[in-house]
Amino acid sequence: MTGFPLSGPEPFEVVARTRDGDNRAFTALVSAYQPRVYRWALALTGDQDEAEDVTQEVFVRVYRKLGGFRGDGSLDAWIYRITRRIAFRARRPENHLKISIAADLNCRTKLMRGGAICNFSGKDCQDKNVSHAKFF
Repeated sequence: MTGFPLSGPEPFEVVARTRDGDNRAFTALVSAYQPRVYRWALALTGDQDEAEDVTQEVFVRVYRKLGGFRGDGSLDAWIYRITRRIAFRARRPENHLKISIAADLNCRTKLMRGGAICNFSGKDCQDKNVSHAKFF
């Protein structure tokens, strides 16, 4: 697609330079694509914090997998597919359960340290950011 941050032969040149160890080329790629990846991630997750996490993970994955980019498709499509996979993986129920358990344990830790936050069931928790697991 034209009009994207890197178009024409430039994306392939940046990819080649990054593969050769040019950190400035990868920085240019991140700078060019970060706003777009964040918008994609936000549209896929619906949550700003999660979109930021997904965006960060996308560029870690892009850096690790850049050697596998064949170039037979557009760089934009390849990065979008990575973004979509990471965003969908982040939205899986088991990942939310881990967050819920961590939040519940955090609340319980506060309670044990003398900060009366909740009653162990999560019903009356004063921390509105906590989503308690229901199996305790």
